[in-house]
Formats: sequence, C-alpha cells, structure tokens
Amino acid sequence: MSKIEQLVEDLSLTVLEAADLAKLLEESGRLVAALVAVAAALALLVALPGCRED
Repeated sequence: MSKIEQLVEDLSLTVLEAADLAKLLEESGRLVAALVAVAAALALLVALPGCRED
C-alpha cells in the first residue's frame, strides 16, 4: 500500500472533508510559493551593490 493510500485510510475522510483538505493544501502551497518569492527578492536586494549600509 502506498503512503498516500495509507494516509487516506488512516484519515477516513468524507468527500467534503477531503475537498476541504485539498483546498487547504492548495492554499498552503500558494503561501509557501509567496514566501519563497519574498525571500528571493530580499536576497537579491541584499546582494545588489549600494543596498547595504556598511
């Protein structure tokens, strides 16, 4: 049995609960992507000459 199948069996979700879970996972994925983009932008700003006070 795959890990996903085992997880589904362990959770015993209804269809509506599974839909809610999928929505939450999708939203958290967007949040993670947004945080990565912000971190990349900040790293770029730090790397640019003249952006730091030395």
